[in-house]
Amino acid sequence: MNTQKRMKLGLKFGLFEQIHIRSFNTIETVGNRPPLFVWREDTNENGHSEEYIDYIRDSFLGAEFLTGYEVLDIHDNSQFWNSGGARGTADAIVVQSPQLAHPQNIIKLVLELKKKVEDNDEHQAIGQLIASNMISPLKPVVMLTDFSSTFQFYWIVPSQNPAYPAYPYFSCICMTSFNDIHQASTFARALLVPNQVIIYMSQENQKRLPLDERRMLIREFKPIYESVDDDIANLDDFIDEMGPEERASYEIKKKVRKILPLVPSRFHESVEEALRRYL
Repeated sequence: MNTQKRMKLGLKFGLFEQIHIRSFNTIETVGNRPPLFVWREDTNENGHSEEYIDYIRDSFLGAEFLTGYEVLDIHDNSQFWNSGGARGTADAIVVQSPQLAHPQNIIKLVLELKKKVEDNDEHQAIGQLIASNMISPLKPVVMLTDFSSTFQFYWIVPSQNPAYPAYPYFSCICMTSFNDIHQASTFARALLVPNQVIIYMSQENQKRLPLDERRMLIREFKPIYESVDDDIANLDDFIDEMGPEERASYEIKKKVRKILPLVPSRFHESVEEALRRYL
């Protein structure tokens, strides 16, 4: 997705193009310091799904901060994002009460994982932000990370700029970044368990946290300029931003899943497993 497409998508939902950077002082950390995740050179991101789901649950977030939450690998469900007209390709999500029939309605945190984060990956992260906020009323936050040196968080807030027409009814995207894994994990943990931040975090940092009441849900808007019939955050919009390996993998998956309805249902699970393992 290029800048023009991103602006077009943003205007459709009252999101202004400029991303607001929110800086934090050094965050007072909580819980154990997570180890860095080790990516295998000969395997793409999807091929690490079993390892990174366990890593997110047990190390990056930690069981003590996941009471009432579950970490899900949405590669197990090719139809997951095809709800409410929104489609995306995030790698993992954190949801509340996962026993519900439709976990996409209770997304709290979306994780977009890269072996190495590049500048153009931001477009894809913003696509996941819009897609997840169209589906879940919990105002999801998106984290773009390599679990090593780059940890970027994106969320949506009401516009505070009176220079914009009808500014109370518009919104903007905010972003903050960390290069320390313990500070990044603390930020994510605070989003999941906000009632504990008063114990360990300074008042200045508490005021900057994007807690639930400070975020905005874009589904509250009636889209402007265009019909909602258009696909929202369709990965096709991001194809120009992918690397050669990622683009080839995406195209193969797209073609295979297009013919999946013609394959006997008893083979669907095996096909999906092959896609996850080898692409």
